[in-house]
Amino acid sequence: MDFFCLSRRNQHKSSNVLFRFFGKRDMLILSAKAEINLDQRRMNMNTDKIFAESIANEYAPKNASKVVALKKLDRKAKSAANIFAYIFGTLIALVLGVGMCFSMGVLGDGSQTMLVIGVIVGVLGLVGVGVNYPIYRKLLENGKHKYAFEIVQLAKEISEEAE
Repeated sequence: MDFFCLSRRNQHKSSNVLFRFFGKRDMLILSAKAEINLDQRRMNMNTDKIFAESIANEYAPKNASKVVALKKLDRKAKSAANIFAYIFGTLIALVLGVGMCFSMGVLGDGSQTMLVIGVIVGVLGLVGVGVNYPIYRKLLENGKHKYAFEIVQLAKEISEEAE
């Protein structure tokens, strides 16, 4: 590492950390390059450690039956809400797109009637997009409530075994 000594009389490179110069204390300041290198080493050490721990956790022996059962219950609690949100969201986005196509004259004959129909269909699509998330949240809440007791019990068992 590069250290620079700042004293009242001189500036020079030094490798000492604490020293006295003619009976007066001098202050050491890390050079910018040395400080950046030190920070990079610390970051690399931390990220390397985190990466190594994540890899080790994948290969570490686990009480597979309970951990797998907990993951399955979690997926089961959330799956109905996710499936509904994706399917309903996709269909309602298509309805919104068809309404836009009718109103812009891409579909249909481009008459005023098609414009009005397109606006109505588009507004229905917008309403559907707007209610998709609240419906998803309600279904997710119901699914979590349905499986909450089993998930909490299994999680407690796993955490007690880990201690």
